Amino acid sequence: MKKIILTILITLFSISEAKAEPMQVDLGQMFSDYKENEYAFKQKYTGKDLQFTALVSSIRAGCYTNFNGDETPCIELEHKKVKVSYFYIIPTNIGKALMYDNNDLVGLQKKQEINLICRLREDKALFESDPLVFENCKMVGKEYPVDLEIKAEVMDGGINERVVSSQKSCGSNCVYELDNKGFMLIKPFDPTREAAIQKDAFKERKDFTNVKVKEGVTSIGDYAFYGTYITKIDLPDSLTSIGKRAFEESKLKKVKIPDSVTSIEESAFVFNSWSGSESELKEVKLPQNIQVINDSTFEGNEKLKSITIPDHVISIEKEAFRSCYLENIKLSKSLKSIGNAAFYGTKISELNIPDSVVYIADEAFSAGYYDKIHLSYLVISDTTEVADSAFKNVIIDTVYCRGDLDTCKENLEDAIPESTKFVSLGDMNEEELGKTTENNDDANLADIDALEERQINTFDTTDDEETY
Repeated sequence: MKKIILTILITLFSISEAKAEPMQVDLGQMFSDYKENEYAFKQKYTGKDLQFTALVSSIRAGCYTNFNGDETPCIELEHKKVKVSYFYIIPTNIGKALMYDNNDLVGLQKKQEINLICRLREDKALFESDPLVFENCKMVGKEYPVDLEIKAEVMDGGINERVVSSQKSCGSNCVYELDNKGFMLIKPFDPTREAAIQKDAFKERKDFTNVKVKEGVTSIGDYAFYGTYITKIDLPDSLTSIGKRAFEESKLKKVKIPDSVTSIEESAFVFNSWSGSESELKEVKLPQNIQVINDSTFEGNEKLKSITIPDHVISIEKEAFRSCYLENIKLSKSLKSIGNAAFYGTKISELNIPDSVVYIADEAFSAGYYDKIHLSYLVISDTTEVADSAFKNVIIDTVYCRGDLDTCKENLEDAIPESTKFVSLGDMNEEELGKTTENNDDANLADIDALEERQINTFDTTDDEETY
C-alpha cells in the first residue's frame, strides 16, 4: 500500500513538474490557431507559461501601475531593473513577433531578438480585439547587450537602480534618452546623418542635470537648455554652432566648447542675477576657431574668474562678459574691437591690450557705480582708439605705450585719470623698466619682452582629462 501511495505521489509530482515547464510556441502558428477556432485556441494556450522569441519594435521604459493602481512586476536583469506590465505581440511571417508595450525594456535596440516567457492576458475586451496580449512576462537569460557608454555615466548611483526612458525626438534626426538619475543621452537617430537639437528642445525642464551629446549632432538650437538644472554637459567634436540663449539661466558649472564650434550666438550662457539665484559657471574653455564673442554671451556669471580669448577672435561684442568677476583676462592676438561694456564690472588688476586692437568702446572696462577697478598697469598701442568712458571709474597706475607716447596720451586723454603715469616701451631700457615697475609687485618684468609676452595666470584647460 505504501509503495502504491509513493508511486502516486511521485507521478503527481512529475506531472506538476512537467506542467511547470513553459510551452514552446510559434507566434505565427498561435495567430493561425486563433483565426481557425477561437475556442480551441483558448483551451490550448490560456493559463500556461508560453515561451517564444520576439523582435523589439519600440523602446520605452518606466514603472507604471495597472488599472487597479497596483505596481507592475519588476524583472531583474544583469545591469538594471525593469518593470513590465504586458506586451502587444504582432506576429511576423517568420513565426517570431514584433514586441512593444507601454513601458518597454531598457537598453534593447530596435529589431533585437529577445526570449520571453509570458501568459496570455485573458481580459475579455482585450481578448476580443487582440488575441495576442501577454502579461507577467519574464526575459530568458542575460545575454542582452548593455550600452557600456551609458553604463559608465551612471556608475555613481548604483547601476541596478537605473531606469531609462524611451527614445524621444529632440530635433532633426535627434533623439534622447533620460534615466531616473538625471542623466540624458542625446544622439542622432540615424548615425549616418547629421542631427540638430531644435529650438526650445528642453526649455525650463528640471528633470536632468548631466548631459552627453554624441557625435553627429552639429547644432544646439535657440533656448534649447534655457532655465534647466543642467550642471554638466559633454559636447562632441561634430558640434559647430550654439544658438541664442541656449544655456541661459542654467546651472552649468564648467563647460568645454569643442574647437569645431565656430558660432556661439548672443546670450548663449547669460545669467540674470535678478532671477533670485546665482550662476554656478566657474570655468569656460572657448573654441579655438571662433571669431566673434557675441552680445552678452557670458554676462552675469559672477563666479567666472578667468578667461582666455582664443587667437582667432577678432571681436568681443557688447556686454559679452559684463558682470563677470574676472580677475584674469588674456586677450586674442588677432582682436580688433572690444564692444560697449564688454568687461564692465570685472575685477582685473592688470591689462595687456594687443596691438591689433583698433577700437575700445564705451564702458568696455568700467567699474560699477559703487565699485572701483584698480589697474596696476595698462599696456596699449598708439594705434588703438579709446572711447571717453572706456575706463570709467577705473584707477590706472601706469600706462605702457607701444609706439608714440604723445599719441597714446591723446587717445586716452579723456578716458583715464590725470594721475596716471605714461611710459614709452620703445624708449625704455632694462634699468628704467625695473624702476618703473618696482611698485607693481611684479618681479618678473625684467625686460620689455617679458612685459609684452607676460602670461596672465589662467586655469589650465589643455591637460584636463575630465569630461563635463
